[in-house]
Amino acid sequence: MKLIRGRYLLVLIAACGLASTTLGMMTNVAGVFFTPMAEDFGIGRGTAALTLTIGNLSYAVGGIFSRRLVTDRSFKPMVLLGTAIMAGATAAMAAAPNIWVLYVLNVIRGAAGGVLGLVLVTVIINNWLYVAAGISNSIAMACSGVIGAVMSPVLTAIISATSWRVGYLVAAVCILALNLPAIVFPMSLGPEAMGMTPLGANAAYQGSVPPPPAGKGRRDIVLFLLLLFYGMVFAGTCALTQHFPGLSDSYGVVAAGSAMLSVAMVANSGGKLLMGVLIQRIGTRRTVQATAGCVLLGLAGLIFLRSTPALLVSAGLMGFCYSQSSLGIVMMATELYGVRRYSEIYPKLSLGTSIANALSATLIGYLYDFSGGYASTLWLFLALDAAAIVCATAAYSRK
Repeated sequence: MKLIRGRYLLVLIAACGLASTTLGMMTNVAGVFFTPMAEDFGIGRGTAALTLTIGNLSYAVGGIFSRRLVTDRSFKPMVLLGTAIMAGATAAMAAAPNIWVLYVLNVIRGAAGGVLGLVLVTVIINNWLYVAAGISNSIAMACSGVIGAVMSPVLTAIISATSWRVGYLVAAVCILALNLPAIVFPMSLGPEAMGMTPLGANAAYQGSVPPPPAGKGRRDIVLFLLLLFYGMVFAGTCALTQHFPGLSDSYGVVAAGSAMLSVAMVANSGGKLLMGVLIQRIGTRRTVQATAGCVLLGLAGLIFLRSTPALLVSAGLMGFCYSQSSLGIVMMATELYGVRRYSEIYPKLSLGTSIANALSATLIGYLYDFSGGYASTLWLFLALDAAAIVCATAAYSRK
C-alpha cells in the first residue's frame, strides 16, 4: 500500500467511488425502499423487491458491453454519460407514478451501472495498479459494502422523516458525488494512454503475477466452465445469508437471526480486505482455498450447532462467500487468463454469478416449502461449495 501514491492513489480513489455507486448505492441500499414503496402503491413486497432483481440482471448485461464501450479515448465521456444516466434515472424514480415505471427505470439505471461497474473497476485497477491489484480490488469492493452499511440507516431515517421519493433524490445526489473523482481526476482506462506505466510493472514482484493468457479451444472452454461453476455456486451461497432470520426461527433462537445477518455483512466487507492482504502475501490460489474452506466450516456449523454464539460464529464464516463470488473470481480470472484477456472473460463470469444469485434466493425458498426446513438446503450448498473448491483447484492445474 505504501507504493500507491500520486496519480495511482487518485485512480484507486476513483475506482472506489465507481464501486460505491454501482454496487453500494444501487444494490446494497435498495432494500430500504421496498416496504414504503409497497405501502404507497398498494402492492406486495415481493413485487417491490423485483425492482432489485430487474436492476441486477440489467447490471450484468451492461457489464458484458462495458469493455466494448469504454476505451482509453471514450473513458471520460462514458463515465460522464453513465453517471448522468444513473443519477438521472434514480432521481426520476422519485416521480414514478407506479411500479412499472420503476421497473423500466431500474433497467436503464442497471445497464448504465453495469457499464461503469465491477468489470470497468477491476479492469482499471488491473491496468493501473499491477503490483497491488489484489489489495486494491479488495479495497474497492469493500467500499461498496461500507457505503451500503452507512447509507442504509441514513436513507431509512430520511424516508421515515419524509418519504421514499425524497430518499431517491438523496441517492441520486450521492451517486453524482461518489462518481465525481472518476470524472474530474486525470486518468484513463490504462496508464499507457497518459504516458505512464502500471504500478510496479518494472519492479521485481513476489506476489501473484498474471501468467500468459490461457490457450484457446477445448482447454479454454473447460477452464472457463470451472471458473463459472465456482463463481455461480458461491454467488448462490450468498443468497442463503438473507434467510438467516428464518433459519434461526426454525432453530428456536429467533433473536439470533438479525444478529447473524449483521455479522455476515461485517464479514462481507472485512473478508474482502482480509483476502486482499492474503493475496498479496500468499497468492490467490491459497487465499481462495483457505477462505472458501471457512465457508464450508460456516455451513457445517449451521447444520450441526444450535447455540446463539455458535450460530454467530458460523454466520461470520459464511460471510466469506461474498468475497469468493466477487474478489475471488476476479483475481482467479486475472491470474488464469492474464490481464489482457480478463476484460473478455470476466463480463461473462459476472453475468453467470448475477443470475445465480438472483435465482438462488427463490430456490432456497422453494426448498424450504418442499422440505419444511433448511437442512436440505444447507447440505446441498455444503456439497456444491466443496465441489466448487475442487473446480478451483482443477482450474489452476490447467494453467
